[in-house]
Amino acid sequence: MPYHPLGRIAHLHVRYRLKRTHLIFLLLVGLVACKKDKNNSIVPPPSPPVPPVQAKSVIVTLDESHPGYAISPNFQGLSLETDLLTNDPDFLNVNNTTLVQLLKNLGPGIVRIGGGTSDLIGWTGQPRNASDGPGMLTTSDVDRLAAFSKAVDWQVIFGLNMSNNDQGAASDEATYAANALGPRLYAFQAGNEPDMFGREGLRPSTYDVYTYSKDWDGYYSCIKKQLPQAQFAGPDVANNTEWVNLFVKDESTNLNMLDAHFYATGPATASYITKADILSPSFGLAAYLDNLNNQSSQYKIPYRITECNSIWGGGKPGVSDTFAATLWALDFMWQVATKNGQGINFHGGTLRKANLYYSPILNMNGKFAAMPEYYAMLAFRYASAGSKIIPAPINDDTIANCSAYACVDSEGNYNVTLINKEMDKDVEFTLNVGKSAGLARIWRLTAPSLDDKSDVKFAGSSVNDDGTFVPGAGESKAVSQGSLVIKMPAGSAAVVTIH
Repeated sequence: MPYHPLGRIAHLHVRYRLKRTHLIFLLLVGLVACKKDKNNSIVPPPSPPVPPVQAKSVIVTLDESHPGYAISPNFQGLSLETDLLTNDPDFLNVNNTTLVQLLKNLGPGIVRIGGGTSDLIGWTGQPRNASDGPGMLTTSDVDRLAAFSKAVDWQVIFGLNMSNNDQGAASDEATYAANALGPRLYAFQAGNEPDMFGREGLRPSTYDVYTYSKDWDGYYSCIKKQLPQAQFAGPDVANNTEWVNLFVKDESTNLNMLDAHFYATGPATASYITKADILSPSFGLAAYLDNLNNQSSQYKIPYRITECNSIWGGGKPGVSDTFAATLWALDFMWQVATKNGQGINFHGGTLRKANLYYSPILNMNGKFAAMPEYYAMLAFRYASAGSKIIPAPINDDTIANCSAYACVDSEGNYNVTLINKEMDKDVEFTLNVGKSAGLARIWRLTAPSLDDKSDVKFAGSSVNDDGTFVPGAGESKAVSQGSLVIKMPAGSAAVVTIH
């Protein structure tokens, strides 16, 4: 058929009329379908529901035939500023029965006294009197610490001021602390984050690990003359593992422990940091721990992360004090344990009368309370006590925000920790037990949301106002043909004991 321009126009006109009629019809149908409110106004129909994200399924195979590291009995720990001893006498106080109970809930542990203020506070060598300000440490402060450590039966890592490079004062302070603390003194640290001394103005900008080693030798020799039995940790760096490598090479015969710090991100003042930053895998953490573990293995010296937390600079409100930080902390503790770390010390408490947002325990208007991160420590205690790590690989390594860790206790029971740090995706874990087992009990670590600050629960229970904690019975589930399926909602964790 030959082309006719009018025919083309007519065809377009028919199409237009059909489209217009179709639109009018759809509009009428929509109006009929719409409801009206009390003012007789049309209310559009609700949007169709968003289909739920399908749960991801993974398989975890427990392998008791290849046991790994034994978990240190004093793995738990807190890191507190020396400033807290001089400025907040109600914190580490034997009369603070709530705090005493909170630490007893966690089993054995180590409290580290140090931080940045340890290099700013002098030693008087005398009981506290009215003229002593918060910038001076007295024998009264050390006595109070000693009584507290005895009450909770925790050991102490004691930090000495190195910025003033006063070996005599440090020796006198160390001698008094050793006599007061007795068997609960774990080790001395000399200088907090010396790899930052040059940047912070405590030493010339050219200050390096070799100069630090000379300063440290002076402290070590002077203290050893008065305390031949004294034990030392070092170099207590902020993040420079090269310092660790070079320092241990020179000082290995004088060291009883290697130590370093770790923060997931920071600073706390950065507006761009959100909970997603701590829920995501920590950049460089695996390599950082591998280096420490390698040095520890080579020189047969245990290592510990003596200061750590989510966001450096005191923690970020709305992130570091939420349930998201609970999940981060639990995962972090297990990552250190699987790399043969002997423990962690979560930094916290108060600093110059100001609460640190990431602290596991805070003074809330005169009332000491367990914060979200504390529940990670509780869960770790129940999952790890007296156990040895066994492999628990996940068959799908594309799920970076899910973790499984397992250990076996002296009676042959498995304890498995499952962590789902996905913000909007449930994960179904299938545990292949690999041996005859009949019953599993599940204790969940939960909160209404990842942003929650006050309603975190472990094993169905919260910590009581007096610091006591009584876990619930948990869920009971049968192990069928050596396999167990556990659904983990987004943003949650659980400890599974398999008998």
